[in-house]
Amino acid sequence: MKKNTKNFTEYHQSTFITDITNLEIVDGFFAKKDIPAFIHEYCHYIQDITTISSIFGFYLLMADIVNLTQIFSTGEGKLISIPLDRDKYRESINKFRKYYNLYCGDSNNVCEIDYSIYDSFNRENIKKEVDLDGKKQILASNHFNLIGCDGKKVHFGLIVLQEIQAFYAQQMAELMLYGTEFSKPSDKLPSFPYKFGEFLFEKYNIEIDLESKFILIDLCLDTVQAPTIFLNVLEIIQGQKISYFGDNKTDFIKLVEDCRKNCSYSKNEALDNIIVDLKIWSKDKNRKYLAAALEWYLEQIETANILKNLNEFINAKTLFSLGFCTCWERFHLLYKCFPSPVYLKKGVLFRNIDSESEDGDKEFIKSFEAATTIWSHRLLYDLLCSENLTQITEKAICPLYDNCHKRKEIDDDYTCKQTPWNIIKNKKNIICQYGMAAHSFGLWQNELLIKNEC
Repeated sequence: MKKNTKNFTEYHQSTFITDITNLEIVDGFFAKKDIPAFIHEYCHYIQDITTISSIFGFYLLMADIVNLTQIFSTGEGKLISIPLDRDKYRESINKFRKYYNLYCGDSNNVCEIDYSIYDSFNRENIKKEVDLDGKKQILASNHFNLIGCDGKKVHFGLIVLQEIQAFYAQQMAELMLYGTEFSKPSDKLPSFPYKFGEFLFEKYNIEIDLESKFILIDLCLDTVQAPTIFLNVLEIIQGQKISYFGDNKTDFIKLVEDCRKNCSYSKNEALDNIIVDLKIWSKDKNRKYLAAALEWYLEQIETANILKNLNEFINAKTLFSLGFCTCWERFHLLYKCFPSPVYLKKGVLFRNIDSESEDGDKEFIKSFEAATTIWSHRLLYDLLCSENLTQITEKAICPLYDNCHKRKEIDDDYTCKQTPWNIIKNKKNIICQYGMAAHSFGLWQNELLIKNEC
């Protein structure tokens, strides 16, 4: 098992930012050689705003952030030390995100596995007890013991399933650009997690076309227990020849829903509960920058959910996955309606531009501001949740420092680089994204102290 963690391009989960440093821009979009690699990452953005498994993760991150802001924003003149003390349950302050990460698996577990040496596997569904708000929560975790000359054990978490789908998105784009020499072809990606889906379909002896694999995974990702439901579906269709289209057409929606009923509550139940809290947070005047960003996020997920439930459209539940399939016209329409809000290139943030429509450009600006605000809150959240001095040192420097176009206006170079959360002190106007996050966390009225002995 050989580790491989270098990314050609990368989408930052739950922040809606795509790093395109290595991609070439041609005529307002990406060069043909780079398009499939971009679509791989764009697929992750669509997962984030259209599937309940990702929406749930974003919600848990926001629950942590909102709880954290309450520590800093109550009262004035407090001296708050990090690493932070544990809460009244003796649990870490970022416990909800940690809980979700256990379900997701390790995002750094990218490696080479020679699947040919494994004859079969055993699937284990392990139930773990996790402490959360003083109560025991049961977390289901899927693992595979690969049986061969040197047996391996892999965790089949949500990240693996998401990467398998993104891998198929990239493959479909390559087929539509047949004959192009790609800068990062899908067949050069590490075998795990990207090609683990191929291993599973082969071992379960399932004949299924590329587009149908993508659509099936999309339906599974739109359930709360996505990895378990996907694996249960594979066991049901074992040995079959199936497709979403044509002669071997199978009702994928019914197949996934029947599996869901056996092991998970519905997406609508989960979404209803999540939206209640998000709406409350989006109206919080004490965190006006975060509130405005969450209002944008709510618009995205509610619009996506409405589109997926249009009764007059027979393929409504697969509307977004079909946008990646069959032809460029479908993808162009999907991207036009749900464009990537933010790009990061060599440390500089960029957005889409609509030169023909003022209203269209205002929408791009709104999306850009919301996404970058959420991103900056995530950065400060990661700093405040640091557990030792090494983590604090790594996360304390503003990631945009080297290329920030606001530094000259702020005119406080030391603060920007060493303690960027202090840039809102004695400032009449908050003029950068990091300042907006620092405002939400109440750092304009309290002091942050880094413990040297941690």
